[in-house]
Amino acid sequence: MKKQGIRIESVAPDSPAAAMSLVPGDRGLTLNGHPLRDSLDVSFYLDPTGPNHLAVRKESEELWDVEFELDEDEPLGVEWEPIRPRICCNKCMFCFVDQLPPGVRPSLLIKDEDFRHSFLYGNFITLGNFTEKDLQRVVEQHLSPLYISVHSTNPQLRRRLVGCAGGDRFFHFFDQLIAHGISLHTQIVVCPGLNDGPELTRSVRDLIGRFPAVQSVGVVPVGLTDFRAGLTPLIPPDSPFCRTVIQTLHPIQQECRQRHGVGIVYLADEFYLQAGYPLPAGDTYDDYPQLENGIGMARDFMDDFRRLLRRSSRHIRVREVIFVTGALFAPLLDRCLQRFNRRHHTALHVVAVPNRFFGRRVTVTGLLAGHDIACAIPPDLPAGFVGIPYHCISRAQDIFVDDVSLPNLADLLGRPVCHLAPGAEGLWRALTKPPDLIYPSRQS
Repeated sequence: MKKQGIRIESVAPDSPAAAMSLVPGDRGLTLNGHPLRDSLDVSFYLDPTGPNHLAVRKESEELWDVEFELDEDEPLGVEWEPIRPRICCNKCMFCFVDQLPPGVRPSLLIKDEDFRHSFLYGNFITLGNFTEKDLQRVVEQHLSPLYISVHSTNPQLRRRLVGCAGGDRFFHFFDQLIAHGISLHTQIVVCPGLNDGPELTRSVRDLIGRFPAVQSVGVVPVGLTDFRAGLTPLIPPDSPFCRTVIQTLHPIQQECRQRHGVGIVYLADEFYLQAGYPLPAGDTYDDYPQLENGIGMARDFMDDFRRLLRRSSRHIRVREVIFVTGALFAPLLDRCLQRFNRRHHTALHVVAVPNRFFGRRVTVTGLLAGHDIACAIPPDLPAGFVGIPYHCISRAQDIFVDDVSLPNLADLLGRPVCHLAPGAEGLWRALTKPPDLIYPSRQS
């Protein structure tokens, strides 16, 4: 039987919660008369200006009713239990979870399909398990923006792509969210021969017709691993396909900019890198609305790197480093670091890591495995330490996709590793303030 309320995981010392004698294990039942379902409810029902009433069930089953007020911007001092995500009920033909190899990090096996995680973390959802009750809550609490996977605005094609169980109420909920003032960032995963060509044009035009409620349309190529036995055969994106997608959508992007002042439609970096096209200029990404979706990340790095290059070399404390990256981004990074070496008289090396864990078709940096990195670095390559890109590591667990930790990798390599902060600034910090970031090797 599910317990009522939400559990307190920790209480900060000297906080208002500690002063009220709240402790881990207590459960918040209601706040100002409203039942608590998760930590989002606490944020919504908390009155920052007036007295608050929190009903608590102690571990002893004793019921408390505590009253408190908070100073301006003062936190309550409670870490509530994390939101347990709802699991996706669809059977998307390109679902990345269905094509994961053995030994993958356990958290990657979770098919997250939760509107709360979409609001909090920018996770894309298909609205496959969305209900009228969920719609009511999103509207009441104005959980905006949400991140929605559309894939196609052709209902029959979308049902085929997403494999939704039962009736697909996607378009009902999508338009209801818009009607109630919820902003949406959308995504189309493009599969060659399925939702590309005229179907892609139709979907993109349908979505930009809902601007400004639809704030962005992210277009990304389907990701295919070597572990698709028994799954729907799909055609991997190649260079001609990527060039065709760019050429198809570029006029629409220009049209959007002329009509609305923003591009609205943004293509994943993989399209340009695989097509051999130059990256678009930074201002074409506007405020980078889908940076965490891998859209504009390469351009953002390049622009930041140009500014970094002008900094003084007197702050550099480490002059020999190996920086690892995925095969797709490696040529760009190598050109950047060669310029840096010439300017600052450093010896920074780039190692492109082939992805053996997922398969050679997976070339993005964020999916590099610890063991693949260990195998890719020549043992005789001199360097002070190995720089690990920020997005290779789970922020919650500090491990790679293959469950290898940073200390494990340092031991496998026999040399220290450094987890970089995001972007070009992370590279600079590693060279100028390395001691706080390095995981030493017990072998060295």
